[in-house]
Amino acid sequence: MDTFNTEPTEAHMDDRPVAVNALIFVVVMAIFVLGFWAMGEAIAQHSALLFSGGLLGSCLAVGLALGVRRD
Repeated sequence: MDTFNTEPTEAHMDDRPVAVNALIFVVVMAIFVLGFWAMGEAIAQHSALLFSGGLLGSCLAVGLALGVRRD
């Protein structure tokens, strides 16, 4: 008797090719790093607007990464 579950798990049901996943990772990581760079530049230039933009960009990158993972 076979006691192992042979049903595919959610992790294996991803329809996207590996290249698309890699591209999504690169884009999200670039947005994330640029957001942190903008926050660092904002501190050096004493710019609250630039800091807010960097914070928003970094939060957007995290949100994108979590949203893409759920799909």
